[in-house]
Amino acid sequence: MWKASLAVMAAASAADLLTSMGKRERNPLLQSADGRFRARGMAIKSAITGGAIASQMLLLRKNPEAAPYAAVANFALSGMFTSVAVHNLGNSRATPAAVAERAAVK
Repeated sequence: MWKASLAVMAAASAADLLTSMGKRERNPLLQSADGRFRARGMAIKSAITGGAIASQMLLLRKNPEAAPYAAVANFALSGMFTSVAVHNLGNSRATPAAVAERAAVK
């Protein structure tokens, strides 16, 4: 079950990442200089997902009986990533004019 949850989480994270590309990013940690989701955000999101997988692998090596708990956490993260991806599908790509307009409002 845990291995299946890893695959589901990786797929949901990839969907979130792909639906975010080129769009305006509200999280300042993930946005590039122009306020869009680009390589910086992609690297950080990938590192977060990779770190979660690596830490679980290390923890479960010593405590394999904790695998059901890790699977629940992975399915919960998958739900979050999927909801963000669905939300992203409703957002249009950030155009240079929209970015400039938004910057002028600040």
